[in-house]
Amino acid sequence: MAKPNERKDNSGALFRADKKGVAKRPDYSGRVKIGGAEFWLSGWIKQHDGVAGGSYISLAFKPIEQGGGENEPF
Repeated sequence: MAKPNERKDNSGALFRADKKGVAKRPDYSGRVKIGGAEFWLSGWIKQHDGVAGGSYISLAFKPIEQGGGENEPF
């Protein structure tokens, strides 16, 4: 049986982030598990005229270091 906070492989979640006035921080953040390794996932809402609807989400992945704590690096 899976633990309550355990992630299934090749899945994850993004949550709306509270930026608190810092423009560089992501609009969304969360964690994913890919190939057995866990990563921080961050997303920024971007505008682009050539994209349907005019906006998209730019993503960045960063490995979660083993034993490196629980705070996001972004």
